[in-house]
Amino acid sequence: MQQQLIRQIGELDVFALQVFRAIFESGHANIAARQLDVSPPKISRSLNSLRQAFTDELFYRRAQGLRATPLAEQLYPIVCQLTDSLFALGHCAFTATQEQHSPCLQLAVCEGFVAPLALAITTGPHQSRFQLHSWQNQSADLIHRGELDMGICLWPNEHPELSYEALGTPQKLCLVGRDDHPIWQTSMPTLEQLCEFPVLSPAHPNANGPQASLALFCQREGIAAPSQIISQDKEEWYANLLTQDSLALVTAAEQELLTCLPRLKVKAMDEGQGGRLNSQVQPAVFYLVEKPMRYRRYSEQQRVEVIELLRGLLS
Repeated sequence: MQQQLIRQIGELDVFALQVFRAIFESGHANIAARQLDVSPPKISRSLNSLRQAFTDELFYRRAQGLRATPLAEQLYPIVCQLTDSLFALGHCAFTATQEQHSPCLQLAVCEGFVAPLALAITTGPHQSRFQLHSWQNQSADLIHRGELDMGICLWPNEHPELSYEALGTPQKLCLVGRDDHPIWQTSMPTLEQLCEFPVLSPAHPNANGPQASLALFCQREGIAAPSQIISQDKEEWYANLLTQDSLALVTAAEQELLTCLPRLKVKAMDEGQGGRLNSQVQPAVFYLVEKPMRYRRYSEQQRVEVIELLRGLLS
């Protein structure tokens, strides 16, 4: 009888063990299906195979979901060891061969950082290859489905099956205007002088961005807020800078790119003025968005490379 049981257990595949672990940790077969990116019927078939192999119900239904039986409680730490070991084995094999078969990492990047990140990638030697995409409302779902590898966003969407790691906040701001704008007559423009001119704002500004900080600064200092010119896209933004005597606040990451545009001048804000502005609201935080480690198709070295690129832009 014992030999027959051992033979039945030995015939289980790795996926069945992943199903056991996912159901035990989530308490729901549907959540396990989403985590493993398979259909619910496939989860049911694997669960039936597990029950036959161990001759135990393993999980029984309760109002709050599936609850583990005493045998399942005993099996859980052993199954975790097995699946972790198998993942480590696969990860080791992948790392050893990834230099020869390095995938092109698909990154979704928030607005304002796509072009600076592309520029940073091309200005230094990198082992990884990247394809950048603009962050969209559905980007988190695309990462979960494996159509994108990772993302960089300004706020955590709190997707239940993704991780969000804070990378930092932009340390410096720059002032942008036409090269003959009156503001440049002052070597170190103040926020009060900035507010005397129209300020550009994107169609969907970040609640923690420099435009929000400037509005709050004006309110607290009791000075008139500058008029705002809404720009729908970068082309319109550039045109308004050239024709409307307007100014814009951008992160230092965009400085090198903007200096290439004709008739624009970009200058880093004085640290004191930048500090006055950043003290108004909690600064925007950039997050790295990823699937759980066991579902990633890139190595830790590639992950570190992406993090270093982003932190370089934020410094």
